[in-house]
Amino acid sequence: TVFEVLKYSNKQKPSDEAIDALLKEMAIDHLKHQRMSKLSGGEQQRVYIIRALLSNPDCLILDEPTSALDPTFRKAFYQYVEKLNDAGMTIIHVTHDLSDGLRHGSKILELDQTVKFFGTFEQYQLLGHKKGAHIHHV
Repeated sequence: TVFEVLKYSNKQKPSDEAIDALLKEMAIDHLKHQRMSKLSGGEQQRVYIIRALLSNPDCLILDEPTSALDPTFRKAFYQYVEKLNDAGMTIIHVTHDLSDGLRHGSKILELDQTVKFFGTFEQYQLLGHKKGAHIHHV
């Protein structure tokens, strides 16, 4: 079940309360006792994000985290990620779509065989890149 994956796949054995709080934060608390095989791709994605968060990381690496999430949850997800970042957690977000939760003050690293750009979102915009556009060579 979702609960078993979250409780027993972590060496630290998180508390039931911590699991419940994150299930609620990710809007899947109603799936706590569901089998993982019965979940949609987006629901499974949320479980895996919760599993990572339960280890209390200093840095969270997200690789296309919203690829399977429904559009209605994306905004809430990025608000939660922003809250984690504001609380001091480093977030590394790999994406091909700059509309994915990018905010001012974020640093952008564009790679294409080599480093093509590294700087702030604002600097990236000054070079003619638009939020929502795919990354192009600088």
